[in-house]
Amino acid sequence: MFAYMRIYHLPVGVLRKSSAGSPLWSLTSGPITVAMASSPQQLDAVIQAVDDVIAEQQTKGEFFMKQARELNAKLGFLTGDVRLAIASKKLRKSCDLVSFI
Repeated sequence: MFAYMRIYHLPVGVLRKSSAGSPLWSLTSGPITVAMASSPQQLDAVIQAVDDVIAEQQTKGEFFMKQARELNAKLGFLTGDVRLAIASKKLRKSCDLVSFI
């Protein structure tokens, strides 16, 4: 989930490695522990895997973000058309604002 939130530019914390004095190391994102390991090198491997997923999926993410922007623009036009259609059905007499009535 962390990787896809990064890809889609959604707010997400950073991954931090830490050792709380025990033999285990933890990888956290904010208050959430996402991985635990017996050495920091194992967590480095997890971080590298996440970075690889982000790099691999970045092109797809950009494509979907572009599509989302285009759909959002179309939604704006459709909303205006729907409001105009509703207004034309509600108006019983002619209106200077709506030329085809």
